[in-house]
Amino acid sequence: MYTTSQSQKVRITNDMLASKGKRLANFVIDYFIRIVLVFGFGIVVAIYAHSVGDEDILYAMENMNTITEYLIGFLFLFIYYLIFESINGRTIGKYITNTKVLMIDGSKASSDKVLMRTLSRIVPFEFLSFLGNDDKGWHDTWTDTVVVDIKKYEEIKNSRNSISEIGVEI
Repeated sequence: MYTTSQSQKVRITNDMLASKGKRLANFVIDYFIRIVLVFGFGIVVAIYAHSVGDEDILYAMENMNTITEYLIGFLFLFIYYLIFESINGRTIGKYITNTKVLMIDGSKASSDKVLMRTLSRIVPFEFLSFLGNDDKGWHDTWTDTVVVDIKKYEEIKNSRNSISEIGVEI
């Protein structure tokens, strides 16, 4: 249940969940942003290495093996999702699609749940798991979290709050 400032509760229901299309858009946008961040980081490191004359760093970057590339990718994935979803439950993709991560009871996702969501994204093909029947990915199911469409969530929450205020004296 989500507790509002008036101590009224709103239960997360399936009609509040983000659509598969929005979930896919979140993934694509966030993936693109992570690629840009990794590329930008590589440029900064290369400029630094060139400015201090450290050819070893440049050589290491040019001859990086696949495992190291994956580890760097996972590091950026980890940092990106952990920071953004811990702060307010929204990555850049979620800002663009107007979606947000919440606990299944409607509360803000706790730091430990965000950490588990982030770690579970490392599972191969996990990013495709939300395409199943219930619009929830493994990282949602394993952590008791959901991604809601903020507009739908607010409309339903406000509607339920309005109904519960009928007959209440002011």
